[in-house]
Amino acid sequence: MTGSLRDAFDELVAEVAPHVVRNDLATRARIAGRRRRIRGRLAGGVIVAAMLAVSAVVAVPLVGGVPSIGPSHAEDGPGVTGRPQRIGHQWWVRDLPDRPGPIAALVSDPERWYVVTESGHRWRLPIGAGIGNLPTPVLAPDGRRVGYQPDAGAAYVVHNLVTGERTRYPQFENAPLGPSYSYYSINPHLVGRWSPDGLRLGLPAERVDMRDGTIRATHSGAAVLGPDGQVTFVEQPSGQRSVLAGWAGPDSMVWLRMLDDGGPPAGPVVAEVTRLDGQVTRTVTLRPSSPWREEIRAVGIGPVSPDGTSLLVREDGTADRWLRRFSLADGSQTGDPVRVPGWTSECGSDWAGSTPVVSLYDRDTKTAGTGLVVNGAITPMIVVESRLNSECLVWASEALAGRPHPTVFGTSDFPWTWWWRETVLVLLAVIGLWLLRTWVDRRSWSRIMRENARWRRDR
Repeated sequence: MTGSLRDAFDELVAEVAPHVVRNDLATRARIAGRRRRIRGRLAGGVIVAAMLAVSAVVAVPLVGGVPSIGPSHAEDGPGVTGRPQRIGHQWWVRDLPDRPGPIAALVSDPERWYVVTESGHRWRLPIGAGIGNLPTPVLAPDGRRVGYQPDAGAAYVVHNLVTGERTRYPQFENAPLGPSYSYYSINPHLVGRWSPDGLRLGLPAERVDMRDGTIRATHSGAAVLGPDGQVTFVEQPSGQRSVLAGWAGPDSMVWLRMLDDGGPPAGPVVAEVTRLDGQVTRTVTLRPSSPWREEIRAVGIGPVSPDGTSLLVREDGTADRWLRRFSLADGSQTGDPVRVPGWTSECGSDWAGSTPVVSLYDRDTKTAGTGLVVNGAITPMIVVESRLNSECLVWASEALAGRPHPTVFGTSDFPWTWWWRETVLVLLAVIGLWLLRTWVDRRSWSRIMRENARWRRDR
């Protein structure tokens, strides 16, 4: 018995009792068949709609996602409130829009920098290819502003990600402004620091004084960028080589004197707090709980905690690196040094509220990430897919203190976990092709049956 005849027979049995023969049997069978076909088409439509919806949910993140909308886009709205747990590949990475809203992080590959949203989507930061000679971009604590230099010798730019306004600082261009002028040269090997309120940005730099095309003098310190486009230069304190470690408040900066020992510090390590006019207001000698193990490099200094009370200092060794936390009130060390294996020297540390955060990198698997330091142990917070070849992450501190964006696999870095969306799309495609073939086969069989019935009737 064919499929169509079997369906017709089942409909007949369902509608007519075995001991009853009705005069309208054919009419009732046609109505029942029509209802059954309508139900089948509705069910098929629901299945197709569900498959399309799942495909959209799975595929949208792979093409860069949809920009978030809501109160965070308002000028007086909140900053970033969360962070991704995973940063993976995208099929299409677009240029940074004017008003994406607050962002959570910055991530680099060997050629470019990208901004990262709370859900892990990336946009290209407009920085020229080849980032080795450019300063590391800096993200405000609330994720509402990002500062960067597009190309070497270009004007520095602070982009307000909420309003879309870009403030240019031409003071960093070495362009003659007359017989006597000054410009600022950013140290590309040191990281800038935002003030806790996210309004001022301190960049480790030199002020170069020019006269008649020749350099008259250079001054080391920090160029402080204000929201109005003005630049204030703060010379390093005490006339000694110092590194900007962060901010102790909206109008005070923290510096750490550098020792040129080429190994573990042999003398005292001193932190100084200055006003924006360079006046030293407090000097604190750091008191480690155990002897220094390794060299303190400039890139391993800071940052200061968001409340301005603690300072992180990293010791860089050949194989291992050690993280220490000091009080800026009396210089005492909080807890024991924390061993951080595989920590790249290109990235520093950060804070999630009052808890230190470190950058991690496994050179064997080329997997980068971020870890939370709690009770001397490191707990992974964020993981970056190895194919991105990223060694550096720069975070908005409020993102680290916020809620993690929910994901299917958390911080697992197994290779297959990065490709689950593609796997789901392939499965949906296979199911869709099977349903299409089934529908075509049924349509073909129904046409054959109708032609056969017409042939019999014509006979």
